Amino acid sequence: MATVTASTPASAAPPAALFSRLRWMFIFTVVGGLAAAAWDGWYHTQNVFDGFFSPPHVMAYGVALVLAWFTGDLLVRRDLRRWLGVGFRVPTLPFPVPGALVVLGAGVVMLGFSGLVLDNFWHTWFGLNETGWSLPHAMIGWSLLMVVLGFAACRLALGEPGRLWKFVLAWLIVIMATGSVLGPIGRNNSPEMVRAESQIPVYLAQPETQHLFRIYQAHNLNRTNPLLIVLAPLGAAAGLAFVRRMSAGPWLMLGVALLVSLSSDRNTAERLVTYAPGLLSNPANYAALPMIWLAGTYALARRLRASETLAWALGGIAFGLLLHWTFGTQPGMEVLALAGGLTAVIGARIGTRVYDIIRQPDSWRVVAPLIALAIILPLVTGAVDLALRLSTP
Repeated sequence: MATVTASTPASAAPPAALFSRLRWMFIFTVVGGLAAAAWDGWYHTQNVFDGFFSPPHVMAYGVALVLAWFTGDLLVRRDLRRWLGVGFRVPTLPFPVPGALVVLGAGVVMLGFSGLVLDNFWHTWFGLNETGWSLPHAMIGWSLLMVVLGFAACRLALGEPGRLWKFVLAWLIVIMATGSVLGPIGRNNSPEMVRAESQIPVYLAQPETQHLFRIYQAHNLNRTNPLLIVLAPLGAAAGLAFVRRMSAGPWLMLGVALLVSLSSDRNTAERLVTYAPGLLSNPANYAALPMIWLAGTYALARRLRASETLAWALGGIAFGLLLHWTFGTQPGMEVLALAGGLTAVIGARIGTRVYDIIRQPDSWRVVAPLIALAIILPLVTGAVDLALRLSTP
């Protein structure tokens, strides 16, 4: 489709009202989404699942509804959307749409479909029997990442973001990219944690939820799984490479990696120790992913004039070894750190390409691969989830 050049004068400045709208909508979406997710996790440990429209779900999709209104308002108001970059034709719309809004809108549409349609159907029929790799949950995760990337594209279209904008965007992109790739392997620290969680009384009363824990246990879907050494560098390097492109120096990337590495899940272990005494004696039960080793090794290698590819490979190897030593995968699995070096290189190239798309989303040819990726990946992990589900009695 033909690209339409924006008519905004190069010397003009975006209106302050647009900055304010974007900032407050981003804050509302992030804070509301995190609050709903935390409430949802707690709610399910206290109440037997009784339908999709639980209070936390209503809150989450209320936030999504406000976000959809905000996106639609930007879309129909030419005085606002014209500041968001070069536009191109979108089917059914009589005017060109800036690529930043296409990315944000695609994330909102995918979120509505994956949540209100797919996840609603799944929970209605299967209760809480759903891993992070299932089609509904995976698509929700990738949709949320698309929403964050859409906010990033809109903010970049208005000029260079401030430090706080950059840090929050960077943190969200890194944790969401890594979490979406790892699914249940990233969520569950150890087999002991899975067994402890399965003994929560409200879960014992739900056969569907007990089947979920049997899937986790039968296929070792936790951080002791050797797949962690291969998959974690892929997702982490993709997020960190995106962040590295956001800033001239390495400090933003290193700061975000350090924050993720220090984000202990000890409070969960303390809550579950009632059902499995001794959980707190093993730090692996609440340790964070040691991502600073990936970012730090990359930064050091680049400082020593290693190529981008070699630096990411060395970072992936260092990260893979630390994952093995931290979470105790089977003896001999440290050799998989070499594969982690390769997946880190692949992830870094993906993250760099995604940044280039977000920086200048000026045509369908540029934007379409990103949207396609966010649809294809949930289909792939959904097939894996289905295979695990059918093979577990």
